[in-house]
Amino acid sequence: MQITDFTNFLDDHGIYYKSAQNSIVLRTCPHCNSSKDKVWLFKDRKEDSGPFFGRCMKCEAKINSYSYLIDMGIDRSAVSTLHGRMQSDGLRLQVAPLDWFNAKAPEAKADFENGPIIPVDISAFVAVDTIPDHPASLYAIKRGWTPAQRSDILIDYFSSAVVFVARYEGQVVGFQRRYLNPIDPSRKTMSSLGFQKRRFVIEYPNDGDICVCEGPFSALSACHFGYHAICTFGSNVGEQQLQRIASLAEQTGKGVAVAFDIDSAGRKGYRNIRYAMKSKEIFSYRIKPELGNDLNDSFMAGKGAVVIPVEYEDISIPMLSLPFKEFA
Repeated sequence: MQITDFTNFLDDHGIYYKSAQNSIVLRTCPHCNSSKDKVWLFKDRKEDSGPFFGRCMKCEAKINSYSYLIDMGIDRSAVSTLHGRMQSDGLRLQVAPLDWFNAKAPEAKADFENGPIIPVDISAFVAVDTIPDHPASLYAIKRGWTPAQRSDILIDYFSSAVVFVARYEGQVVGFQRRYLNPIDPSRKTMSSLGFQKRRFVIEYPNDGDICVCEGPFSALSACHFGYHAICTFGSNVGEQQLQRIASLAEQTGKGVAVAFDIDSAGRKGYRNIRYAMKSKEIFSYRIKPELGNDLNDSFMAGKGAVVIPVEYEDISIPMLSLPFKEFA
C-alpha cells in the first residue's frame, strides 16, 4: 500500500490526517481518545505492500494502519482490500520491530498541505467535443457537461475516463479520473500522482450562492442549479479549502450551501464548514438532492435541490475536533 492509496482512503472516509513523504499523522487515538494529532504511522518508502506501523505518542499504544481503521469503525472488507490482503485478524496483530521508532516523534517532512505547487501536464487528454462519440464523452455529456466546461472537464480516451481538472491561479495542480469501467468497482476514481486534494478545489462559477460538494459531478450539477459550485473531493475539508470558501463568500457576499452526503462523514464535514463560516459571520446552510443520493442523480432525473431545515439536523452527534486551524 502506497501513501497515496492510504491518503485517498482517508479522504474517502472523512478521517483527518496530515501527511509527509513516508508518514501519516492522525488526530484521534482509538485507545486513549486523544485528539491532539498524536497518532504517527510510518513505512519504509521501499516497501510496496503491508500496513503502515505506528503508535500513539500519548498512550504509547502500538498501532498499524489496518488496526487503526478497523477500530475507527471502517468496514473490515474495505480495509482488507486497501491493504491488498484477504480479511484476516493477522494483519490487525502485526506490529513494527521494537527498534522501529525513535524516542520522540520525528519532524514531519514536506507536508503536502504546505509544500510547493507543482504544475501537472494534461496534454494527453482531449476535450469532450473533440471526440463527441467516445463513450467517455457521451457519459460526461449525459451527466451535465457543456461547452462552458470545455477546458475543465476532459476525457482520457485510452482508459475511457472523464478527467476533472483542478487549477490554482490558472495553473493546473492536479486532476481526477472517473472511469467508466473501473477494474476495481470500489475505486471508480483515481487522482493524479501527488495531487494534494485537501489543499485545492474545483470551481464551476455561477451567480447563485456558493455550493460545496464532495465530487466533481455533483458540483457540476450544482452549477446547473444556479450555484457557484466548489468540489472538495470528499467531506474531509482541508484548511486551505476552507479559506478559499470563506474568501469567496466574503468577496461576493454570498451564502454557503453544503451538499455533502447524508451520512456521518457528511454531517461532520458540514459542521466543520458551518463552524468555520460562523467564525467569519458567513451564512451557511445544508441542502440535499430532491431525488437520489447526490445532486447529479437529481439533475439527471430532471429534479433539483432542497434546503434541509435546521430542525431536521441531527444534533445528537457532538461536534468533533475540527480538522483546521482558526484563520484570520
